[in-house]
Amino acid sequence: MTLKVLHITNWYPHDTNRHEGLFIKKHIEALAPFVDSYFVLHLDIKPATRFKFHKRDFEEGIERRIDIPFNSWFLTEIVAVLSMLYYLIKLRHRNFDIINVHIAYPLMTWWHVIKRWITAPVIITEHWSAYHFNFGLPASVKLQRIKRIFRQNIPVITVSNSLADDIRKFARTDFTSFTIPNVVDKQVFYPDESLLRQDYFFMVSQWKWPKRPLVVFEAFEEFVKSATPIQLWVAGYGPDYTTLQRWVDDHQMGSSIKLLGSLIDKEIADHLRNCKAFVHCSEYETFSVVCAEAVCCHTPVLASKVGGIPEVVGDGEGILMDSMDAPVLAQGMHRIVSKKFISHHGDRFSKQVIGMQYFQALTRCIHGV
Repeated sequence: MTLKVLHITNWYPHDTNRHEGLFIKKHIEALAPFVDSYFVLHLDIKPATRFKFHKRDFEEGIERRIDIPFNSWFLTEIVAVLSMLYYLIKLRHRNFDIINVHIAYPLMTWWHVIKRWITAPVIITEHWSAYHFNFGLPASVKLQRIKRIFRQNIPVITVSNSLADDIRKFARTDFTSFTIPNVVDKQVFYPDESLLRQDYFFMVSQWKWPKRPLVVFEAFEEFVKSATPIQLWVAGYGPDYTTLQRWVDDHQMGSSIKLLGSLIDKEIADHLRNCKAFVHCSEYETFSVVCAEAVCCHTPVLASKVGGIPEVVGDGEGILMDSMDAPVLAQGMHRIVSKKFISHHGDRFSKQVIGMQYFQALTRCIHGV
């Protein structure tokens, strides 16, 4: 069948943040070979100190980012829905077969009002951990306008079964869902069994909550007391990176913990192929791209057994920890250096496999299957 797709997203890489929504861009690119055409509307509405309108056209679509001078959820929703309706009307001549909205809030908050003017079927793709944490608000805050999004029989694509379950629990409703993992670039993240793995653990992330890197540091400090000649190499960036630097200095661990800063994908992949194991401690993950990248490099993973991580790291691909206590994690480090692991193929995260799954989900949505 022919398929023309309109992607609407409020997260997408742009000039001032090339990392924002990169996983969404990779999803869209994976789908591209299976469709006749697609168009991306990057529509980002966020509070700021003053009003500003950012306008940019790019190869696959348009970017419209609006900074609004007030911090109100309700007003942000209104600006978002009016902006989306304007562009849906403006783009209607393209006769899209389906509308795929990436990240439901705030764009879909008032869909029940505007859907009467939209004839194409709609599907939501969701990556956000906010549902697990009630958007960072107390449980007493009901967030009914957000919950209403998922009570309209709109199909939802999630990157893990765990995230779909979180949304159902949050919204207290059921809906048709499809699980489509994030994409890993197999041209970059691939195994090389000819390499002799070196004596270091590797970590990489955007360092901010819910990541728990200091628990790994504390565990590693305990681990090295056994005189095991292994180091911990840490890459990444983010608001908590200076906290990592300060911890290493305060604990005089500079000879054992090596901070590498921000790395490009090729450098990260090289470390994954060379390290003894990949370590990842987090309070929650909807998926964990970094764990999937490690799996694709046939690197054993030592990670928290939370959220979508058990769906990423299969049996024999690593050790998942029920506890995030440093002493327990230190025991896991001893286990992972002494255990032999099975090398599975990471093809389940490849662009080709994900693209086909994505296409099948959209066609089923169109036909109401």
